[in-house]
Amino acid sequence: MNSKHLEARQKIPQRFILKEIFLGICFLIILSSCATYQANVPITENHVLDPYDFNHIASKNPDTGNVFLILAFSGGGTRAAAMAYATLEALNSVTIDHNETLLDEANIITSVSGGSFVAAYYGVYGKEKFFSNFKKDMLFRKIRSELLRRTLSPFNWPKLWSPLYSRSDLATEYYDEVLFHGATFADLPRNWPFIVINATDHSLGEQFIFTQDFFNLLCSDLNQVKIARAVTASSAFPGAFPPLTFKNFSKIKCKPSKEELIRYTKNPNARENPFLAALVRRVLSYRDADKRPFIHVEDGGVSDNIGLRSVIPALVSQVWKQSNASEQHNIKRVAVIIVDARPPIDFTLDKFEAPPGIIYSLWNAGVTPLNNYSEDTILWLRSYLRITRILEDNYWTYMNECRLAAKLLCAKKQRVKKSCIKNYLQQCEKKYRFHQKKKPPYPKFYFVHIRFNDMETKDPTGRLRKVPTDLQLDPEDVELIIKLTRESLQESSEYIRLINDIKK
Repeated sequence: MNSKHLEARQKIPQRFILKEIFLGICFLIILSSCATYQANVPITENHVLDPYDFNHIASKNPDTGNVFLILAFSGGGTRAAAMAYATLEALNSVTIDHNETLLDEANIITSVSGGSFVAAYYGVYGKEKFFSNFKKDMLFRKIRSELLRRTLSPFNWPKLWSPLYSRSDLATEYYDEVLFHGATFADLPRNWPFIVINATDHSLGEQFIFTQDFFNLLCSDLNQVKIARAVTASSAFPGAFPPLTFKNFSKIKCKPSKEELIRYTKNPNARENPFLAALVRRVLSYRDADKRPFIHVEDGGVSDNIGLRSVIPALVSQVWKQSNASEQHNIKRVAVIIVDARPPIDFTLDKFEAPPGIIYSLWNAGVTPLNNYSEDTILWLRSYLRITRILEDNYWTYMNECRLAAKLLCAKKQRVKKSCIKNYLQQCEKKYRFHQKKKPPYPKFYFVHIRFNDMETKDPTGRLRKVPTDLQLDPEDVELIIKLTRESLQESSEYIRLINDIKK
């Protein structure tokens, strides 16, 4: 600046300088007040055309094949994403019929937090692009650093000052830009696998599920929701990322109707089954849009860190039978593969007499219970599958006894012996089905559970134990996790049993 300009600047009255500062601050306030989140929109008609929900996809793709395969991807940042990637890679390496692989048999991929990056990316782009680009696009990307850089950028400060725009909204924009490129749920293919992204309703502490049948509770059109926003909600870990807001609209033109809700509450299964009971509570809570006009949604791991609870009602209601429109396509096997990225329990602090600090205590208070909660879900599912096997054994034992009784009772009725036996067996089956509700034969069940904390024995260097729950890992750590996950899956006795049975 030359002397003339400096002299002229010095002659400017102070009130003008203060006015410039004041106007600048006002401009920033106006900018911040304009910043807001990406709001979901209401259903404009009585229903959504081409909805993204299970029943719609099952009706369009009735042939599910002989295997009904459910994949559940847990939370755990990039560590979880690497394990989920390795699992898909391993399944794709198993050829079961001509050019079909085991991955092509996947019907449902349900995910939480870090696992949702994998599920969503696979759903949007398909198998070929997933395996060619996902490592570069997500696993090797320094997401934490890039998000921090955007948060610290003065360019984003006006938006972040807005009460209706947070770091989670900034993350949504980032994921949309580098991963999903504007894709919405309308862009997801209406074929298998059905992608279920799970988050948590902050007020209820229950699952918030990104499917149209769930969004019907909000009277909202899921098709117009961006995939990036669902993934951000699923991975918005409390403290690090604020919850995201979704609008709950009036139910005048939307299902479920008041009559349907009354049927829900009177359904005896809803009282006896804890998962259905929780579902009924959720349905009722969303009914009054005046009471809950805004729903705040956070990390899916808060309610279920393996994403399995959202598909348990489907398993209980024998979804593999409902998905078959034709008797020609009987599903013989139902396989559930859980990819669990929970880290090993850390006992380091137990070596010291002094109690842990407040930060560690708050972190542990959130993480430990949700991991235990997820373990309870797995135990419940295992128990249910055992009961199902027992019911099937009991059914055939009961029917064999009925056949023996029918032969004895109908032996003297030579002319009508066949019809007598048939009628007696029908009465037997009717009585059994009255008590058990569902009729066998049931498919064979396979329950594969791959745990990160079981992989330590495969890593003599101890490097695995030091892998943090983070959205940024060293490429060497990523490759190590992929390698050990594949080995763990291929050594699983249940997985080996599944492969052998399929290839018989």
